[in-house]
Amino acid sequence: MFKLKECLLKAAQKGQKISQKELGQLLWPNSTEQTARVNISALANGRTNSIKIEFVNIICEKLECTPNELFGVE
Repeated sequence: MFKLKECLLKAAQKGQKISQKELGQLLWPNSTEQTARVNISALANGRTNSIKIEFVNIICEKLECTPNELFGVE
């Protein structure tokens, strides 16, 4: 299970200031703000079937989490 919301929450608890909206703009820099918002919302709510490996790297770097945390692997 993809745990983007949980990783965003942990990042906020550590004092990091990155929102879901900002993360969407990082992942889809050439998209409109609305398209990036819809895409990140789908990703955060588990409505996507796949994720690009580059996105995993960006998310983990920005949220200071590991891929295992992001995917709920123990």
